Parts: sequence; structure tokens; C-alpha cells
Amino acid sequence: SYNMDIVRTRAFNHEGSRRNVHGAIASFAYQIACIEAGLQEPVIKVGNLSATRNFTDIRDTVRAYYLAMEKGINMSQDEYKKLQENLKIYANDFYKSSLENLRGLING
Repeated sequence: SYNMDIVRTRAFNHEGSRRNVHGAIASFAYQIACIEAGLQEPVIKVGNLSATRNFTDIRDTVRAYYLAMEKGINMSQDEYKKLQENLKIYANDFYKSSLENLRGLING
């Protein structure tokens, strides 16, 4: 690698305040706002809710890139797998909790 320090990263889906309404989370928020404003029937259109997805706030993603470049981290395959599993569990819990909150808002 031409005597260069290389840092390889893998980003998950990331969301942020400037995301357009084509992303899942932004689409849900947009639809809720339309429902509350009386511009849409109280039905949120969604895709496949059984799929497992990981979402990261874009600010966290950028900070992680910065830290990775600044500090560099070497991870074994086993450490990476443990991190990946923990992130999946956290994301799944967050996703389920968010859906329950959305259902509560819709059903009153």
C-alpha cells in the first residue's frame, strides 16, 4: 500500500436532519407531520417491516470516521463480529421501540 496508513470502515444506513423523504425514518416523520396537519389520512405507508436494518445518526458516522482516521483501530475478526452483533441488537431494540411509539401516536 505504498507505505500508507490505511483505515477501512463500513458504514451502516445513516440518517440526519437533512435527509430527504425517500429514506425510511424521514418518510415516517414526514407522513406523521402530514397526518397531524390534516394533509394525509391517518395511515403510514411503509415497506418491509420484517427486514433488519441498522441506522446511525450522520453526526455519529462522521465522528466515527474522524476518530478512525485520527486514532486508527485494529480489530480482530472476533472483535468485529461481537461489535456487529451488539449493534444489531441495539438497532433492533431501537427500531421496535420506535414502531411502538409511532403506533401510539397514530392510535392516540
